[in-house]
Amino acid sequence: MTSTSLRRGVVASVDDVQNDFVVLTVDLCDDPIGTECLPVTVKACAYPGLAATPRPGDLVIVNTVGLELGLGTGGFGFVLVNLSASLPQHSGKGHIVRLRYTPLQLTVLSVEEESSPYHAVLKDPALTLEGTPVVSAELHSALPAIAAGVKAYDPSLTVCYVMTDGGALPIAFSRTVRELKEQGLVQATVTVGHAFGGDYEAVNLFSGLLTARHVARADAIIVSKGPGIVGTGTPLGHTGMEQGEALNSAYRLGGTAVLTPRFSDSDDRERHRGFSHHFESVLRFCVYCPTYIPVPVEIPSVGSELRSALTTLGVSEQHRIVESQGEPGLRLLEETGVSVSTMGRPLDADKAYFAVASASGWLAARAASEGAESLPEPGTCWRPR
Repeated sequence: MTSTSLRRGVVASVDDVQNDFVVLTVDLCDDPIGTECLPVTVKACAYPGLAATPRPGDLVIVNTVGLELGLGTGGFGFVLVNLSASLPQHSGKGHIVRLRYTPLQLTVLSVEEESSPYHAVLKDPALTLEGTPVVSAELHSALPAIAAGVKAYDPSLTVCYVMTDGGALPIAFSRTVRELKEQGLVQATVTVGHAFGGDYEAVNLFSGLLTARHVARADAIIVSKGPGIVGTGTPLGHTGMEQGEALNSAYRLGGTAVLTPRFSDSDDRERHRGFSHHFESVLRFCVYCPTYIPVPVEIPSVGSELRSALTTLGVSEQHRIVESQGEPGLRLLEETGVSVSTMGRPLDADKAYFAVASASGWLAARAASEGAESLPEPGTCWRPR
């Protein structure tokens, strides 16, 4: 059974305006159809492509589920309709529908469509990733450190971020992506599945990866969900499982699969201390292909714990642990001023987490610059025992 929560409100102020993302202060009303407003003030987000940009005094309908659940990343109200402005009309561009068969369904012009200038490129059944390194991370918070790791190794490399639909669906919600593009750490973005708003739109992850390589001309590709994650405290009930699916896709398309471990020595939750139980589930149930798993030379304990984990899970022959460098990427993050945090913890409060991510980028850049042959001999695909 589904459930939502809609409230009527009046825009008190417009606090931040980007091209595709607006932050508002809204005074909510006492009930969805009331006209008297209670003194309940909240932060809300609006996407101009879905609702006309609100102005102070506008009457809006706000989805407040995230606020009522006390969510972290998604703890905002979201403007559903601006009742004081003209209702949006379809532009006539694009025929691929996101959020299908919901009241919010919208269209995008995907790279695969016949009307797309890239249709002929994506139509070629012989396309592969040509060995391009694909770094898969569970959390969106790893993205800046991975990108910085790539650029710290070789600033000339083109980095493309492929955002899946396991977290936030609009890429505009990510302040991180805006900062990375502004600082030149990411050159292009692709949104796949029901995610939307990237520089390029693709129907699924397979074509999204090929788009990153053959349309965005990426030297290194980073795959992760948008901000936020679904988790339940169970081994398989989380959207982190898509991390393994991304690597399998990259491998089948001829890419070099780089697996970023989720590792923290600062998380208060035991199941996420050290190697997260999400990461263990990805290794145990989801990754069928051989991968390279980088560990930062600056933190030797990560490598020793990882070797122990792979042995325990019976996958030590499948994956290759490769020493890499985390510090160069972390220094670059500090130099550029890109803000980073994971689960509310900044870089200096969970350095191991970001060092592992940065080391992944460094390794991907090494593979992109020197070729996959510079890496150890790959492991073997998973086989049931």
